[in-house]
Amino acid sequence: MKYPPNIQTLLTDEAFGQYATTTSGNPKVLADLQAIDASTFGSNSEMARACLSGLWLLHNFLDQSHDISQSLNTPAGSHWHAIMHRLEGDFSNSKYWYRRVGQWELYDAISERSAELFDPMQFVDQVKEDGTDATHDIAVVEWQVLFEFCFENAGGG
Repeated sequence: MKYPPNIQTLLTDEAFGQYATTTSGNPKVLADLQAIDASTFGSNSEMARACLSGLWLLHNFLDQSHDISQSLNTPAGSHWHAIMHRLEGDFSNSKYWYRRVGQWELYDAISERSAELFDPMQFVDQVKEDGTDATHDIAVVEWQVLFEFCFENAGGG
């Protein structure tokens, strides 16, 4: 997927390596994140804001991601919201937001790309039991699939 340069610079190996391993935001990218607005992603403002939520989440700024995702009444917004609560360790709240997402095509895409069946409720339980080291790769795939979906549907793809 081709992203605008100011987005591509935030999608680094370092960012994906640190994703889901801390709840402390990466101060090195804070100014870059703050400089991005929804119009960067396209004309569908809901999906553009979902992209923003995902970027904040990738860099472990949970509060900023939460502020955006909780205002989105879409499956994508609920999905980012669910991930955020899972990352902060609020597993029951994460499951609540996954239930709000319902069944949708992204779970199949995550399963295909990760080569493991992705069931969000079971995944939350796995993170709770095994921690992020054992689940990191699937969490990254989930982030990538959701971000690509949001970007394409925002009009940027």
